[in-house]
Amino acid sequence: MNIGLITESTFPPFNRANLRLYRLAKVLVNRGDKVFFISPSNVPWHRDVADYEGITVRQYYGFGRYLYSKIRLIVRGYHLVATILLIVKLNFKNKFDVLHGWNPLAGLAAVLSGKIIGKPVFVDFTDFYSDIALTDSTPLAAAILKKIEFFILKNSQKVIVVSEIMRQRLKALGIDEKKIFIVEDGADKEWFNPKIDGKRVREKLGLKNEEPIIIHHGDIKQADGVDILFQALKKVLAVFPRAKLLILGGKGSDYFENLKKFGRDLGVSDSIIYTGWVDRRDVPAYLAAADIGAMPMRATLNHQCYLSFKLFEYWASGKPVVTTRLEAISKIVLNDINGLIVSPENADELADAFIYLIKNSDKSRIIGANGRRLIEEKYDWDILMKKETKLYEGIGY
Repeated sequence: MNIGLITESTFPPFNRANLRLYRLAKVLVNRGDKVFFISPSNVPWHRDVADYEGITVRQYYGFGRYLYSKIRLIVRGYHLVATILLIVKLNFKNKFDVLHGWNPLAGLAAVLSGKIIGKPVFVDFTDFYSDIALTDSTPLAAAILKKIEFFILKNSQKVIVVSEIMRQRLKALGIDEKKIFIVEDGADKEWFNPKIDGKRVREKLGLKNEEPIIIHHGDIKQADGVDILFQALKKVLAVFPRAKLLILGGKGSDYFENLKKFGRDLGVSDSIIYTGWVDRRDVPAYLAAADIGAMPMRATLNHQCYLSFKLFEYWASGKPVVTTRLEAISKIVLNDINGLIVSPENADELADAFIYLIKNSDKSRIIGANGRRLIEEKYDWDILMKKETKLYEGIGY
C-alpha cells in the first residue's frame, strides 16, 4: 500500500505534534507499506526530501517555525493549501491508497485532498481543539474550529479516538459509531524507563538527593491548572520545606509569564525550577530526576475525553502520578493503585496527595511500578500502533 501520513508540524525530528503518526509510520513500514510523511519545512528556504527510518519524507516549503506565533492563522492557511497541492502532485506518480491526518489542519487537508484524488481518509481525533480554543483563543476561533472538526469527522472513512468517553461524545454529535475506533495514546517503554539515571539532571539543576521533586511536563495553558499546582506547592512546602517543583516546557506565552508572577506573589518561586522546553532526547532524564508526576488539569470538555502523553511518560518512567478526576483518564488511573486521583481545582487535595507520596516512599514506588507495568503490557507505542494498522486491512489490495 501507498499511505500518506499528514501532520501540521515539521518532520523530522519527531515531537509531540507528530509523535503519534511517526510511531504509526514505523509499524506500517515494518509490515512492508510505502509510507509518505507529508509536513511543512521549518523555514521556506529549506526543506527535506529524504528517507528517515524507512519513511519517505516529503516536505513542502513551509513556515513550521511560526506555527504557534502571532501569525499562525496566516501560516496555517498557507500550509493547508500547500499540503493539498503536494498530495495531489505525489498522487500522480505514487497513487495513494489512503490518506491519514492528525489534528485539525492535517485532518482537513487529508479530507479535502481525499475528495480531489478519490481516496479514503482516516483521521486521528485525539483532542477537541475547538474546546481548547475557548480558553486559549477567541469564541469566534472556537466556533470556526467546531465546524471544521465536524466537517472532518463527517467526511472521514475511519476516525480513531483515544477513549470510550470521546467515542460517545462523537456519537452524540451525529458521527456514525461504526466508523469510530479506539486506539489510546502511549509511550515508548525503551525511551522512557525506570533504569534511566536522573543524577546528571539533578546535578545540573543543583538539586540534592534528599529534596523531593514534583514535575509538570508539557504545555502550560490555563486549562492545565498549573496555578492550582502552585497553590498546592505552598502547602507541601509547609511540611517539606526542601521540596521542589520542576516545570518542564511552557516557555514564551503571556499566560506563562503571568503564571510566574503568580508564583512570586504566592511566595513559592524559590522552590520552582523553570527549564523551558528541552531537547526531546533529554526529556527522559528530566523525568528520571523527579519523584512524582503532576497532572492538575481542569475539567474541560477536552480534558474529560482525552488521554495525556504526560500520564504515559510518567508511568513509563516508573513515577507515581497525581491527576485530577477526569472521565477518560479515571478509567485507567485507579486511585492508590497506579496513581492518586484528586478533585479538579482543589489545591488542598492535590497537596495532600503529594505529601502522602513523599511520606510513603515504598507505596510511591509500588504505584509507579504498577503504572510501568501497564505501559509494558498495553500502552507501549508499538502495541498501540499495531492495533491501529489493522484498520487498514481490506484497503488497497
